[in-house]
Amino acid sequence: MQRTVGLTGAEFKQLKPIRRVHGRLFSLLVGELPSGHARCACVVSKKASARAVVRNSIKRRCREVLRKQCSNIKKSLTDDVGRAKCKSSAFAFPSRGARNPAGFTLVFHAKASAAGASYADIAEDVHTLIMRATMS
Repeated sequence: MQRTVGLTGAEFKQLKPIRRVHGRLFSLLVGELPSGHARCACVVSKKASARAVVRNSIKRRCREVLRKQCSNIKKSLTDDVGRAKCKSSAFAFPSRGARNPAGFTLVFHAKASAAGASYADIAEDVHTLIMRATMS
């Protein structure tokens, strides 16, 4: 995931949660940022796995799935939100009326069951969560 797509610590503090969706391996938090760009993040705590090697493996797999799902995420958000644009791998949303632009942020929190999951399982769970989050 490119740095323009990831979240900084300051952006995590500014995040306004809109919706939370739970899956088998991940919980997805859909939030809003005043930055104007949609962001994606994978959070894997020590609760998911005590070993750093396993946590990093989960993050790498999740990021790769998100990179490959870029067009699906864009299409889903375009269908629901409208007027979405994709610039390289970052998603930009134009302003809504006179307000500041809002960036939709997807934060995937890994569960303990993600430690033993294969890439295909992670890809399926991430895809399902994105589809469920974008449905009203």
